[in-house]
Amino acid sequence: MNNRLRPERTASDSDTRRPTRFVSILSGKGGVGKTVIACNLAERIASRGCRVLLVDADFGLGNVHSDMGQLEDAIEHYMEALGNLKETENYQQISRAYNNLGDTYLLKKDWDLALENLEKSIEFADKGGWFNMRAWAEANIAMVLVNMGEFDKAKTILESSLNNLEELGDRAGIGGAYQAYGVLYTKTTNWDMAILSYQKAVDIYTEINTPVSLAQCRYSLGVAYKSKGNVKRANEELRRAANLYTHLKMDDFVKKALAEISN
Repeated sequence: MNNRLRPERTASDSDTRRPTRFVSILSGKGGVGKTVIACNLAERIASRGCRVLLVDADFGLGNVHSDMGQLEDAIEHYMEALGNLKETENYQQISRAYNNLGDTYLLKKDWDLALENLEKSIEFADKGGWFNMRAWAEANIAMVLVNMGEFDKAKTILESSLNNLEELGDRAGIGGAYQAYGVLYTKTTNWDMAILSYQKAVDIYTEINTPVSLAQCRYSLGVAYKSKGNVKRANEELRRAANLYTHLKMDDFVKKALAEISN
């Protein structure tokens, strides 16, 4: 029976068809860069003339669209997920979907919709008892407020977020909060505090091995040192960032880091 179900192959088939290959990117923990590596690997393979199908197995809440810069597709994706989740009482996943949606609006610089969805994330995080997500959504709200120029309000919310994350022992979240502090102090040109915040984030991301966030922070730390006038330390951090980006196959970011290095 197997022979009857299997289509006959001809000489022309073997000449023209290439075998389909599957590559899985897996990890036992979140935040280590699976999506970033998968997206960049897919782009590299496609650039060689191969047809590539990229699938995020986190169905409904995957972030491939946003990482590929396809923000409208990401919004549609999360809205569809919310439509399905609202029929359930899975408050934690609803909270996560609203956080992802708010984060995407943050990338689009649509501050009002970002705040609206992040506040919804907090509402459902509270309903589901997911205190980590509440703190993460708070940190994202702080980033929106930083971009809106509401620095004092952003700092107050970040303090609340960091306190909650430290109480929960959420190392990845704590790193993210210090990274957010770095952005806040960079926006206000307080280079000493920016350097201190980014260095704390670097230490945590190194400890828990999250290479994408580590590369981002090393780059930002290098830029902060450069702005403060410490060229030697700036170049050290920027080279470290470039090396990490090279390992992650993020070519555009490698160029960006190298371009900041001073002779």
